[in-house]
Amino acid sequence: MILDNCTAVTLNGRREIVTGAAVAVGGDSIAAVGKSAEVREQYPGEPVRDLHGWVVMPGLVDGHFHLPQTLLRGAADELPIPRWMGERIFPLEGAFTPEDARASARLAVLEMLKAGTTAFLETLILGRHGLDELSEAIAETGIRAVLPRGVTDGGGYLDSAPLHGGLEESPDEALADAVAVAARWKGSDRIRIWLGPRSTGGCSEELLRRMVELARAEGMGLCQHYAQSAGEPGFIRERFGASQGEFLERLGMLGSDVVLLHCTALEPEDIEALRGTGTHVVHCPTGPAKVGNAVTPVHELLQAGVNVALGSDGAPANNGCDMIRDLKWVGYLQKLRQRDATVVPAETILEMATLGGARALGLDGLTGSIEPGKRADLIVIRTDGPHWTPNLNWVSNLVYASSGADVDTVIVDGDVLMEGRELTKLDEERIIRGARERSAGVFARAGVEVPQPWPVL
Repeated sequence: MILDNCTAVTLNGRREIVTGAAVAVGGDSIAAVGKSAEVREQYPGEPVRDLHGWVVMPGLVDGHFHLPQTLLRGAADELPIPRWMGERIFPLEGAFTPEDARASARLAVLEMLKAGTTAFLETLILGRHGLDELSEAIAETGIRAVLPRGVTDGGGYLDSAPLHGGLEESPDEALADAVAVAARWKGSDRIRIWLGPRSTGGCSEELLRRMVELARAEGMGLCQHYAQSAGEPGFIRERFGASQGEFLERLGMLGSDVVLLHCTALEPEDIEALRGTGTHVVHCPTGPAKVGNAVTPVHELLQAGVNVALGSDGAPANNGCDMIRDLKWVGYLQKLRQRDATVVPAETILEMATLGGARALGLDGLTGSIEPGKRADLIVIRTDGPHWTPNLNWVSNLVYASSGADVDTVIVDGDVLMEGRELTKLDEERIIRGARERSAGVFARAGVEVPQPWPVL
């Protein structure tokens, strides 16, 4: 298959943008990228698709997402974090069944694919979600996914938002579940199983040490919400007698197999503790902004050489998983935070959403750029809309002018999962209908009602 007459935004080592280009796909991999005539001559007889000058780029990598929360979209708008969790999200998640989780995951992947995400990192899959069956359901969609098994032996540091009883489970059972399901997917490039400590204070130091040791022994990564709110630095000092960075060093929880989520409350010494360790940070620009939390210090992290990826977080946090919609917010928030229009330019943001995410997920040898030999994880962006006129800078228009609705085609491992915005493996109407039914059941069982500020007649 040849994607012809396109502009290839390659994200290769030289960050080349090739106009009048073609990308040849052979099996599950990229065979060639270059000027159209050269590629077509090299691969005669291959089926050709004319892309009308549209953009072909690497698929986006979402570094932080909550699959089960997709059924909870809009459930906790305009609420501070303690109420957001304690009154809405925890009780609702505590009412989930494995069937609900699968319906939510299918809806999430449907939305991701339609917005150009080809790989993602989950965060907290629990026993009630059914990791084994859930991983199979995700594999059937064709997307690439890393699925951490959530583990906890405590509620967290927010006394005002205690963990719901439906979310409590034995850490021993959770760890055994993770190891068993990981063994099933051993060697897979589509599905990988990690470990997910629940949150700061949601795990004892003993359990965290045990998880670090197990993850390294089993070749699994670790990801955790960390430094997420203003109260965490003080909490860690009081409970563990260390700064946030010192605590991670003490645990041995630093390295290229560790992903820290949000990190909006990092202090300067914490950033220094991350320097040179290979530890990854995921910045979610819109979710924390919506709940009035804080902004990840992306500029300072990049200055310290820390790999920063991007995440959409979850449907109750920012009401969607359109990574392209969120790209511009990275720039907006960092420039506003620094009061400097020059920091974190569009090119850096696009790197974070592709290569940065691939590095965080341990997939940078497979995906994140358009280079021969890498997997064919590609998306096609239409450029014929009014918001693409004029086109003075390809990357600027991708980051600041586009949205997920511009994604025409999605390819993962050479499989065309969407073409002309029509899904090839998923029944969109059936998924949406099933998700609506399952969502209503979750709210009814949890006894949660979402008030309507305006009268609905």
